[in-house]
Amino acid sequence: MKKIVTLISLVLFNLIVIAQNCTDESVKKLPGKWKPGIKGASDHSAADMVKEKALMDDIIQTVRNSFTWSPVGGEITYGNTYSIRGLDYRPLPVIKICHQYSPYIFYQHYYCGWGKPMLEDFIVEVAANINDIPFEFSSGFFRSKKDKLGYDLEKDPETDTYGYIEHLPVEKNGIIEYTKISGGATGGDVTTKYRILTKPGQLPFHIVNKRENYEKWKTECNKNIAEYETAKIKAAALENAAKSFTTSQDEKIADEKKRIDKIDGIVNSKSSEQLAQPAFMGEDFGEYYEVGKANRSLNYIIRPNLAYYNSQLPKSSPQVITIKFTYKSFTDKYGDKTYADEAFYNELERIKIIDLLTAKLQPLIAR
Repeated sequence: MKKIVTLISLVLFNLIVIAQNCTDESVKKLPGKWKPGIKGASDHSAADMVKEKALMDDIIQTVRNSFTWSPVGGEITYGNTYSIRGLDYRPLPVIKICHQYSPYIFYQHYYCGWGKPMLEDFIVEVAANINDIPFEFSSGFFRSKKDKLGYDLEKDPETDTYGYIEHLPVEKNGIIEYTKISGGATGGDVTTKYRILTKPGQLPFHIVNKRENYEKWKTECNKNIAEYETAKIKAAALENAAKSFTTSQDEKIADEKKRIDKIDGIVNSKSSEQLAQPAFMGEDFGEYYEVGKANRSLNYIIRPNLAYYNSQLPKSSPQVITIKFTYKSFTDKYGDKTYADEAFYNELERIKIIDLLTAKLQPLIAR
């Protein structure tokens, strides 16, 4: 009993000493570890999950085997995630054709909190997103019909969803390079390097041209006009029809017709070559923007290319893979290099993480 009390006393003494000596410099030298992350939920079939898990575990092991740096000053977390249909912003038809899943690795440095070492949110991460691309398709060309409370009665056709991309990707031998830099939530730039592995000569998304964009919005205008006309007819059938409602519908119809006229004016004044140019955000009301001739940040419009995906392949088959490498500024608000994140980043650069994963994964792209 005396030995147990002595042991407990020693442990408590050591914890007090560590707490008293906890500094930003001391935690940088603490030994870390590799640790598994939380297991993600999935609605994939058991047979598919076996294949997907084997591939993801193999990717993680390939990265681990390439490391010569042992975690210090923080911990490396690794794990697998799976998409769940209905809980994702990606176009549903793609999720129906193939499963999306991803192995990930990230590093969290130690810092002193409440007098003891704690883990900070990660600022360096690597992932291989299988059957996924780094672009959201969260907008729709057409408005959904609403019920009396304003809720959607039907979803927009999935092929009519679209998103934006800041610069045009260049596909070469089945590889697309894409880099995005944004401001961090706590200051400092966040850089994300993407390498999208595709079927050579094909893109899993379609770059919308100007003619297509104008036609989409004319269709929306005509749908709106028909809806307003129907509302007028229903209102006129009421005994105490409000004239103000009819007037407001007429004004809405007039606005939609003006929009169509403006779009037609652009379409009729441009050549086929000009209308074949990529469409930009903001042209839907009858504007025409050219690269380098407008004092504005131009975002290209893209939509899913469902023809890219082969629905006859097993859902677990990788048809497109996005390698994602994210890192944030390694200095604090004073410009000082405080934590050990940069050591983890340097190891990823040393093993050429993007090239390493490309060599392993590109041959797996199913045709």
